[in-house]
Amino acid sequence: MALAAAQPLLIDFVDHLAAGGDDDDDNVLAEVLIADDAEQFAGRTIAEVCGPLEGLQVLGLEHADGRFTVGPNGGTVLHERDRLMLYGNQTAIEALSAVAE
Repeated sequence: MALAAAQPLLIDFVDHLAAGGDDDDDNVLAEVLIADDAEQFAGRTIAEVCGPLEGLQVLGLEHADGRFTVGPNGGTVLHERDRLMLYGNQTAIEALSAVAE
């Protein structure tokens, strides 16, 4: 708690992201679950899955076993039941979500 009090800009930044970020109304903060039957994602890298999508940032990854990776690199392999924390264009995130679930 003391750390948060010492870093108010960080709290403001996260609030800013959650509220839609930049002045662009199309950006959102979202979570995408890699479903058990999402064969097109499981075994592929973040770069393969998210790279073709314009304006998308992968902020974090919760692995199926509960571990977290902050700012995973493009070479990180996705597995069933992983969760991606994303920021970016709402249309791109919705397209990704539709295929992942």
